Amino acid sequence: MKFYQVLLYTHIAAGMVSFIVGFVASISTKGSKRHKQYGKYFAIALGISAIVALILSSLKPNSFLFVIGCFALYLIASGWVRTWKAPLSRKIGLAKVIGIFGVLLAVTMLFLGVLAIQGSGILLLIFGGILLSFAIFDIGREPKRLAIYARHGCRMGGAFIASITAFAVTNLQAYTDAFLPEITWWLVPTIVVRP
Repeated sequence: MKFYQVLLYTHIAAGMVSFIVGFVASISTKGSKRHKQYGKYFAIALGISAIVALILSSLKPNSFLFVIGCFALYLIASGWVRTWKAPLSRKIGLAKVIGIFGVLLAVTMLFLGVLAIQGSGILLLIFGGILLSFAIFDIGREPKRLAIYARHGCRMGGAFIASITAFAVTNLQAYTDAFLPEITWWLVPTIVVRP
């Protein structure tokens, strides 16, 4: 089996695990042991899937999939840092670093979206705009404790939507190409499922 295929199967397997355990985490009582445990599994699985996606999109160059993988990693990191067991000052400092990465990534996505205004360009403009709004909040003043957990939920919810989107694009798009535009399954999870 070729190296690329091994990576592809790893990406798919980790993505499927993230989809399943992410669902369990999302329906579990927030703050419960089960939510924390499955949330951790979700973050690890989606992180592996996204990192492997970056490698795949570098081996067979695809800037769209590369920045989408970076977006997923941003969501996981930004959500995770809010529940990291560390002094508040360290959490806030790391959240700001993640936010700066997010702003740079968002600007890149918006730039690539303008260059390719059709198809994937529209998606990059939409997702780049969403990312920019999240990242600006990361750089800004960190809110009170309750709002910190709200940001955690928003970012991890966004990461779960990314997992749902990957599943929909991979498994449902082929069956609807005849009557739905190509970008539909990229946008439906974002519109229907809200973090």
